Amino acid sequence: MDLQEAIRRAHKRHRLFPPGMTVIVAVSGGSDSLALLHALYTLVSEKTLAARLVAATFDHQLRGAAGALDARFVAEASARMSIPCETGSADVAALAQARGAGIEEAARYARYRFLAQVARDHGGPESCIVTTGHHADDQAETILMRLLRGAGLEGLAGMGTRAPLPYTEQFTLVRPMLFATRAMVDAYCAAHSLTPRVDASNDDMTLTRNAIRLRTLPALEADFPGTTRHLVQLGELAGIDRDFFAQALASQVLAHVNQANGRVSIGRARYRSLHQSLRLRLILHVSRMLTLRSDKQAGFEQVVAADEILMASETGSRVELPGGVRVALERENIIFTGESTQI
Repeated sequence: MDLQEAIRRAHKRHRLFPPGMTVIVAVSGGSDSLALLHALYTLVSEKTLAARLVAATFDHQLRGAAGALDARFVAEASARMSIPCETGSADVAALAQARGAGIEEAARYARYRFLAQVARDHGGPESCIVTTGHHADDQAETILMRLLRGAGLEGLAGMGTRAPLPYTEQFTLVRPMLFATRAMVDAYCAAHSLTPRVDASNDDMTLTRNAIRLRTLPALEADFPGTTRHLVQLGELAGIDRDFFAQALASQVLAHVNQANGRVSIGRARYRSLHQSLRLRLILHVSRMLTLRSDKQAGFEQVVAADEILMASETGSRVELPGGVRVALERENIIFTGESTQI
């Protein structure tokens, strides 16, 4: 199976590209995104996909002239395929300092906000979707990294084939290459004479993902052949279970949650009647909604400890969670308050 066939199968299985949509293709100039752009161009040309393509490339201003050259490369490659290309840039280092965030988080934030703006400029949420070139090896790296750092079912699901666009969730993000391997991407580039740009920062072993990609996963594959494939399968199964629990949370729990006067509440009796799995998911769900910063959200131990208090304590007890989230036990209800009260 080649890359185009992998994308065809993903599209057919998950209905990734509805007819008539404008597809914003995030292109860095590397092999993954360049192969994605070319493969989608071919599929549109042969009428397999009924879509309009727009390339989008973003300079994080972290690599000096190299970043600007990457953007020019993408614009030129897009022009050869008669695909319009939008370019953007931001001083990510300054953004990270202003937000009190790490460079990687700030870069991700700036990049996805740019992609959302491109999608708005080309029609908005009803007519545009965003796509990226994440592939199976990226998925395996993500799942292993989350596993090593500590993850539940949601983390083990890895990246979704279809998901809300980060930071701007009214748009949809699709990843049609999640079941294609890096080897398939490289073979596709060679077969179609694509000469991608090389980002030297991808060899920086001080970055966790690079260390996993260059050292940890190859070592695991050497001792346990098939590790990458098995991690991807784990992610798919975890994603199926995650979606099931999300539906259960919505129907059995969130339907009984109230929001009024800046507070989110659920009846104590209702809460205590739930299986622990749903109780923990409720705490995590509400605390995430009430916390504005993703790096200040509650972790496993904090959520479990909060649940134990809510199950055992009496009226008047209070629980403090990260990010300014507070939980109070009233006579009949459990009340959540925080920085934001939008659920």
